[in-house]
Amino acid sequence: MTEPRPDVATLTVVTEDALIFRFVQPGHIDATARVGSQLQTSALQTNEFTPNDHSYGASVYVESELKRGVDDLFAACEKWKEWRYARVPVDKVNAIGVTVVLSPQDCEFDSIRHAHASLIGVTKPRRNELLRLIESHLV
Repeated sequence: MTEPRPDVATLTVVTEDALIFRFVQPGHIDATARVGSQLQTSALQTNEFTPNDHSYGASVYVESELKRGVDDLFAACEKWKEWRYARVPVDKVNAIGVTVVLSPQDCEFDSIRHAHASLIGVTKPRRNELLRLIESHLV
């Protein structure tokens, strides 16, 4: 039998001085749009806003929890080598009202499970701010 998922309120909050990685599919970027609106809303879908039985929120990875940074992520999932990613300071995420919590329960990759985190508090009004923030940190 599967253990019950911990309540989101009991998850460890990631410190403000941390950096997180958020992956973005190339198809979610409109290079013809003006800067600040190139990252499409499909890059942060509405179903990622509310914790449910399978997910606490939009997935990110905490850089300080990875031995080799983004290389650990690429090793865990080959498709990410084709995607873009943003390396975003947690304090900037917090400034728009979104909290980052460790959520290894949501990670499908054993080797990086310990670094998985979720974005809590994303709402439709905050999504656009968050998308601009992620876009401004795309690598």
